[in-house]
Amino acid sequence: MYLSLAEKRKIVGEAYAQPNQIKATARQFHVQPAQIRCWRATIPSAGLEDNGAVVGTSKKSKTLHKGKDTVITQQQWTHLFDYFEWLRAEGRIVSVWILAIELRRLDATYIGEPQSMLDRRIRRFLGKNNIVSHRIT
Repeated sequence: MYLSLAEKRKIVGEAYAQPNQIKATARQFHVQPAQIRCWRATIPSAGLEDNGAVVGTSKKSKTLHKGKDTVITQQQWTHLFDYFEWLRAEGRIVSVWILAIELRRLDATYIGEPQSMLDRRIRRFLGKNNIVSHRIT
């Protein structure tokens, strides 16, 4: 079923006119409640509808990113890859955590960075180089 923009606005306005009316309105118009929530977040509008429901507001995603992150140089990636290969040749278990420690040892600027950020970068590095970051047993 295709609904015009005006019909979607009417449904959203009706659903948000009173508290806890989204599911009832969705049943009435034979749509999913998630569709109504999505329409509320994405339909462009001038602001408030006649019944006072806010349409066209979108939620801002929360992120831990605090600006441009530090770039890991090619020399550091080469060192990490060589270190990875050396550990594997020695028969040692290699984890993302161990590679993060080595990166911090190599360059002191990474000491203040959160572990999760380094983990993501190292996992990306392993994925780009077709290296499995964990073993499935």
